[in-house]
Amino acid sequence: MRRRFNKHDEYAPFSKIKALLEMGFGEDQESTQYVVQELQLNAMHYGVPQHRPRVLLLGIRKDIAEKKGLFATTDIWFSDNYFKGDEGSPLCPRPTVKEHEILTVRDAIGDLFITPIDNAKYIKKLNSQSGFNKIIKGTNSSFLNNNFRQHSEKVEARFRLYQYFSMNGITTKIFNLAAKYSTTGDKNYYEQIDVELDKCSFPAVSPDGEIISKSKKELIEIILLLGTKKHSQRPLKLNAPSPTVVSIPDDVIHPLSPRTMTVREQARFQSFPDYFEFRSKETTGGARRKIDVPQYTQVGNAVPPLMAKAIAEHIKKLLL
Repeated sequence: MRRRFNKHDEYAPFSKIKALLEMGFGEDQESTQYVVQELQLNAMHYGVPQHRPRVLLLGIRKDIAEKKGLFATTDIWFSDNYFKGDEGSPLCPRPTVKEHEILTVRDAIGDLFITPIDNAKYIKKLNSQSGFNKIIKGTNSSFLNNNFRQHSEKVEARFRLYQYFSMNGITTKIFNLAAKYSTTGDKNYYEQIDVELDKCSFPAVSPDGEIISKSKKELIEIILLLGTKKHSQRPLKLNAPSPTVVSIPDDVIHPLSPRTMTVREQARFQSFPDYFEFRSKETTGGARRKIDVPQYTQVGNAVPPLMAKAIAEHIKKLLL
């Protein structure tokens, strides 16, 4: 949205929209002029357990802005800047959480896999943090849209490897080395794999307690067996916000279980209340995507409710 189209000598759509709002439009151009603030807000700064930076334009009609003494900065304001002492203009929605209060994957879905005893402590902790606790139930007996995805044994084994590598600081480039070794037979690639695995401890155990391998040699054999051309899949980190939730869930792996995330788990990362039910099919492929909006797409394409709430409340204060 902010990128200029140099090939066609065109300004970025973001800049064009801002300019139009500032100049005014229609027959009564002067009455449709706005004071416009460019924004890049990260959802995790507004009580959402997700790293989701998004650009926005917040405009106040010029006559109202002048009456209330409102103005915009000359350049885009990032919500990250607030923690560096830059509060921007009055049009900039301030983060609703402190930098050390940013919620994590554990905060978002911890009650879905922790013990009932720990659950009470978990809820108590969230009661002191942002508004996110309002979407958490006191018990984890049943949840809407929380069907576990089914995977083959081979895929589950690969997911456990990804989780184990993430725990040991090993990137999935190791599969590229495995693919090159399988294709060429060049022992240099095998040796590179061997060196990379020096970081690992054995036996290799996945987060769910499954023993992956008992030795480095066995682990290399498993890597060669489970090699695949696709290496975009990543396990979530419990103590960090979720990466940006997208409409296709295949690339995000649960931090502890060998599976991809459920609709409800993704919805938690977006800050949807647990009572909010997503309807239609969970996923849709092919031509059906032209007429169906599956549950994962509904979640991934949404504006996080807590972030939307923060922006709406800020606008309300500006207009009162």
